[in-house]
Amino acid sequence: MFNQREYGKQWYIDNREELRERRIKRYINNKEQELKQKKEYYISNKEKILECQKRYMQTNMGKIAHKRHDAHHRQLGFTPLNKPFEDCEGHHISENFVIYIPKIIHKSIIHNIWNWKNMNIINKLAIEFI
Repeated sequence: MFNQREYGKQWYIDNREELRERRIKRYINNKEQELKQKKEYYISNKEKILECQKRYMQTNMGKIAHKRHDAHHRQLGFTPLNKPFEDCEGHHISENFVIYIPKIIHKSIIHNIWNWKNMNIINKLAIEFI
């Protein structure tokens, strides 16, 4: 007997890489347009969005998410190695030390201090900036 759900799952598994490539290409081609639309949506629906966020934070899942977020950031120290400047963001080069770098550099490479994804690359850029 034909099971559409199982067929769909198997099709997704078989075509996962192609779908990923399409999604990335579509994002790259429409990045500016998507960002513009998101910004316009936020501006026109700011009150509604903030109200939804407020309601979510009062639910059990919201409270758990908030606790997880706070606990995650409490583990990081904050010892700045340089002074902040205009249009900068603090980048943790380790769990304790922070370097202020331009926002553009900080956002240019997706990185994660917890699993060390791309940290060597972004840390090299941050140290070169100093």
